[in-house]
Amino acid sequence: MVEGPGDILYIQALSDALKRRGRLGLDSRWTLCPAGGIDKIRPFVAMFAGNALHVAVLSDQAQGDKRKVEEMKRSEVLKAGHFFTLADFLGRPEADIEDVFEPGLYATILNSTYSLADATLLDVKRLADANKGTARLVKQAEAAFAVMPETVAGFDHFTPAGWLIRNPKTLDGKSALVTATLDRAQTIFDTYNKLL
Repeated sequence: MVEGPGDILYIQALSDALKRRGRLGLDSRWTLCPAGGIDKIRPFVAMFAGNALHVAVLSDQAQGDKRKVEEMKRSEVLKAGHFFTLADFLGRPEADIEDVFEPGLYATILNSTYSLADATLLDVKRLADANKGTARLVKQAEAAFAVMPETVAGFDHFTPAGWLIRNPKTLDGKSALVTATLDRAQTIFDTYNKLL
């Protein structure tokens, strides 16, 4: 289980990119399902408890979610070691699926998705400056798009993920940004593949 449909597309794009390089992506035996948020995980798992499903969760973690995450990890709703947050993998207090990407690569994805150029073009500094109160790329992007001209389409979580799945060559480069992103994704996929 993941947060939402955008997470599914990002995971598929990253997994496919690793496989194209001859590396291991997410095992195809996993079926990705959007939970709709950390609060919806417990009811979802309980609803299907009698079906002998092997469930694992990859969740975003925002400020204020720490108690919910700790409760979920302690609960017996999931097998021990089957609940992780992106913050666990990235070693920070909060993180989303977008934070798997190097900030420069995520800015490139946003620029391409929304056809940004000239005065609207995003880079690492412009993203960070848009919301200095967080390192979460998605929150920085939301803040950057909040001050974009009306001619620029509004930001949402799904559209960049949809663009990436339709433009897989973005992850085929050999730049340090792509390599670091794929290495981070590999660590996540290896962890979940070991749970099978």
